[in-house]
Amino acid sequence: MPSKKYTTSDIGLASYIMLKGGKLLSTGRGRQGYEIVFDDLDGKCGLLAVEYLNSEFTKYDMYSKNLRLLLKNQI
Repeated sequence: MPSKKYTTSDIGLASYIMLKGGKLLSTGRGRQGYEIVFDDLDGKCGLLAVEYLNSEFTKYDMYSKNLRLLLKNQI
């Protein structure tokens, strides 16, 4: 059976793909940081990546990251 995979290191994007029904194959750490791999046999992951960038979810992800940094840097 043919296999096509989509790999990202962006946790926000990966979360969005999962929210939209993407099938997670594996996670790990690679040379470039996180490595999150999805089944992309239908070729939808690239389209979802663009959809993610144009969505409100991107703002949510940015605010979430900034809040974590703020909390981490508090004394």
